[in-house]
Amino acid sequence: MHNTYRDNSRGMVIELQVLSRKTILNVVSKDNATLAGSLGRAILSILNSTSFESFVIKIGYESSLLEKSPPWSRILFLAGIKYQELDWAYSLTKITDALQLVRIVGLRNFLPDLGNHGFNDLKFLLIGHCGEIKYLVNTLECTPKCIVFNSLESLSMMGMTGLVEICHGPLPAESFRKLKQIRLLNCFKMLNIVTSNLLQRLQSIESLEAQCCLSVVCVFDFESLVIAKEGTKFLSSLNHLKLWDLRKMMQIWNGDAKLISLCNLKHVSVYECCTLRQRRFLGRKKKKKKIIKKMR
Repeated sequence: MHNTYRDNSRGMVIELQVLSRKTILNVVSKDNATLAGSLGRAILSILNSTSFESFVIKIGYESSLLEKSPPWSRILFLAGIKYQELDWAYSLTKITDALQLVRIVGLRNFLPDLGNHGFNDLKFLLIGHCGEIKYLVNTLECTPKCIVFNSLESLSMMGMTGLVEICHGPLPAESFRKLKQIRLLNCFKMLNIVTSNLLQRLQSIESLEAQCCLSVVCVFDFESLVIAKEGTKFLSSLNHLKLWDLRKMMQIWNGDAKLISLCNLKHVSVYECCTLRQRRFLGRKKKKKKIIKKMR
């Protein structure tokens, strides 16, 4: 069975496919403000009545902002919608693999505004131009009921003009343990990208990219970190480091260098970081390590 409903006047397509035992739901709507609430609740009703192995739901779709679709089976993309219109999305975020949020007006706290369930099935998260968000996770104001983001593999944040830190306050153990990639673009208020609380949870990080984060003074700030277990090393899985146009960055790390291991770091790209003091670190060339230095 293959059913498609189109409303060209509103740029909406709802497609339902049943292929043998596999059911796929595809929803695309370019109209964001007027349809978000009613369409979202209709989608939720369909999902509750049918067992779906995969779905792609795009409301307020903006092709210029949508990254290449990640290889996940349950994708939710929301753009240009008021936070108050997203009450239906709480249940859906619990079963979503890939979540992309762009220009969600009124969204201030990812946790708990979109639920306090930890997002532990989520593998891909992109947040763009949500300028009211200060922290992705703030455990000092809202204590999570459980581990958070323990399946997340890729985190991208862009145009987050109000973002101060990714994580504020201590994180439950096992949070972010599978996170492999962090990408930040145009996050103007951040002073430090990875602080002590987050660093302790990054067991699988492979790639970190930061570009045009104009207030950043330090990438890894773990000066206050105290480790009880001797021999603990962080960042041993880091393979790729890209730092572009961080014009106030003076240090790549701030803390006891004995706590980090860069044994797998092979690619370092630094450009337009004119105040960087730790050039000695960048000059430590090893075999199979590609280092690009362009500092003006």
